[in-house]
Amino acid sequence: MMDRKPRPHVAVNPDLGQLPRHAVDAPEGWDVDVQGPYRAPVDWDALVAQYRAAAPSPRSQRPAPRRIEVLGVKEVLEWAFHRERVQAYHFDDDHLTRGESPIAALIRRGELGGVRIDGGGSSEPCDAALSVAFAVAQSCLPSMVGLVIEHARSATVPDAMVGACPYFVPVAVHSNQHGVRAKVTRGTDWSWQITRGGRRKVTHDFCEVTVVNTPAQIASARRRYLNWWGQLQGLQPVIKALDLPYIKVSDRLPPRNPWENHGVEKSF
Repeated sequence: MMDRKPRPHVAVNPDLGQLPRHAVDAPEGWDVDVQGPYRAPVDWDALVAQYRAAAPSPRSQRPAPRRIEVLGVKEVLEWAFHRERVQAYHFDDDHLTRGESPIAALIRRGELGGVRIDGGGSSEPCDAALSVAFAVAQSCLPSMVGLVIEHARSATVPDAMVGACPYFVPVAVHSNQHGVRAKVTRGTDWSWQITRGGRRKVTHDFCEVTVVNTPAQIASARRRYLNWWGQLQGLQPVIKALDLPYIKVSDRLPPRNPWENHGVEKSF
């Protein structure tokens, strides 16, 4: 039996002239002029090894393992309600249901003349997002559930009026070629003004103003922000206990008092 030595491997997907072949001589009586150049038998073992070396490994085709994301409770709520678009849970007669209240649905149907609208629908959110929605409905105060879901769905925070300060603005203004000026109202009160030649009667004019960013408005906005922040603080241990897949809930919370150590934007 002849000693068959495989030829060196060549590029993947070669043409017929570049296939790996055995290093054997042409048989006796081979006429090159009549039969053409001799082609040695293909070395199939070398060809298979060549393709196996070039083809991607099945292990490399597997998807990379999902990395665990470290999120705060605010980011977890935004993921569930903003990205997964999970519906809100609500309590109706001490029963926990999902979606719109049946009474609210009947009222809306009555406004449309009794017509029931069939929408296109959407895919169901993942089970982890449903667990987050259940935790919000079960752990938050009933009066605060809507506030938490509203800002989680829009990925925003309540306006704490950071840097706001009360200031006055005129009630009415008028403009001319000299610019915009406050409208002055002729008053009815008058007084005597001492002049060099004696005295004269002077009428006191005034400008009506209103207060923007009243202390009551600022206090109400910041109280609303603190209520929202308190609900997130209470949800933190509850969401941590859910053991969400691929999510690690951190201790990160939004600032409690973002208006502290902040310069005012306007003043009197």
